[in-house]
Amino acid sequence: MGEPLRDLAAAETELRRREQQRPNPIGPEQLKRIRMLAPIFVRSGLAGHLRRDRKELLRTLLEEVILNLKRAEGHAHLTLRWRGGAITCWTSCSAI
Repeated sequence: MGEPLRDLAAAETELRRREQQRPNPIGPEQLKRIRMLAPIFVRSGLAGHLRRDRKELLRTLLEEVILNLKRAEGHAHLTLRWRGGAITCWTSCSAI
């Protein structure tokens, strides 16, 4: 086997290894279930004790967070892009 083929085989092996380490994307049905459970954690008496775990969970679930602040206008727009492709948006019109 020539050097380019060995390099290709090594790259494919590394890609498979990384894909196995990466969490599977969350599908729309799983995301729906998670959203239904989220208020339980927020209202729970355990919420304070679970703060670190909730942050870790959010890091796993979220692909991207975009915050657009317009201080002069008193507006903020938050966009959450979840793994699996779902997008959630919030707009605040209160004073910032």
